Amino acid sequence: MRCASAPARPRRRFIPVSDQYVGNKFFRIENGVRKATPLLLVLAVVEISDVVFAVDSIPAVRRGLCTRSLGSSLGLSLAPGNAAV
Repeated sequence: MRCASAPARPRRRFIPVSDQYVGNKFFRIENGVRKATPLLLVLAVVEISDVVFAVDSIPAVRRGLCTRSLGSSLGLSLAPGNAAV
């Protein structure tokens, strides 16, 4: 049974991928050839998405650190006489 998913096809060019999971192992040996299991592909997708979301949040963190306070970045005024209720 060959995996026909679009994300898996390009990876097969660089890393031979087995068609079967082997418990919690990332690699297995088939006919003397070391092959990655689909679990390694799943791990790669999860880690890549983690990095993408981390990079995506950098501007928000910089904006939060560079402003004087959270209220000023939200356009709120907590000056005396304008007490928040």
